[in-house]
Amino acid sequence: MPPKIDASRHLLFGLLALQNGLIDQGELVAAFQAWTRDKGRPMAAHLVSRGNLDAEQRTLLEALVAQHLKKHGGDLATSLAAIPTDQPVRAKLSSISDSDLEYSLAHAGSSVTHHDPEFEPLRRRAEFQSLFKRLRPTSKAESQGANVH
Repeated sequence: MPPKIDASRHLLFGLLALQNGLIDQGELVAAFQAWTRDKGRPMAAHLVSRGNLDAEQRTLLEALVAQHLKKHGGDLATSLAAIPTDQPVRAKLSSISDSDLEYSLAHAGSSVTHHDPEFEPLRRRAEFQSLFKRLRPTSKAESQGANVH
């Protein structure tokens, strides 16, 4: 089981990088694809070698991972469970089809609910995006005020 623990720590690092806006979803997925081919290197090293993070950002994220683990009693599974992971990210990472990653991904965000205060900003963003989609005209005729039936 040690590889699963390693995958969880790498996933925690990657998700914290994503949540803090240091990488985007595509960069996270590409780094995990590289990691599945070379698990001897940490996720942080893959992100740096790909140019997604610099040394200062890596150091910052490693400290953030340590603090996140400390907050959750040093328990990696609990720490990972506390990270909100939205469905598009989860789906993209699941498409990599790596058993170690899938095991860790199953725990990501598992303790977060829609009523969890840490999840609130994500819920509000989703509501705003949903409202925006409903209010945004879907055709040129609608944007010009024409009645389309």
